[in-house]
Amino acid sequence: MAEYRDLQPRFAAAGARVAFLSVDPPWRSARVHRDLALTFPLLCDVDKHIVTAWGLLNEREAGGIAKPAAFIVRPNRTIGFASVDEVTRRIGADDVLAALAAAPKAAAEQPQRRAVRARLNDFVQSARGLLGRRGRR
Repeated sequence: MAEYRDLQPRFAAAGARVAFLSVDPPWRSARVHRDLALTFPLLCDVDKHIVTAWGLLNEREAGGIAKPAAFIVRPNRTIGFASVDEVTRRIGADDVLAALAAAPKAAAEQPQRRAVRARLNDFVQSARGLLGRRGRR
């Protein structure tokens, strides 16, 4: 997460916003957010609905955690890039930036997929709900 924090100006210059999703409880995520001085949202999926729906639940680790993953979501709510990784091997923020730079070209070459759009819409709606609850406790 610190790597993304440090490269936040480059993501912003590319017109991208960064957000992380965790299955940790809000108090733990808030502590991580504060300790790492993150400049982007760290969303909580305590019930594991989103990570399960997106196939990101790693049930073998610590009672079920999210697999490390990176997605580039296009303005039309389709996936422009996806990387689902392992706990010990993750895609770097520089590689995500490179994929982001290639995304406009790839968007013109690849047809939209309705099934992905529907799942992404569920994610976006859930994320909005989580962000809306952030200040209420």
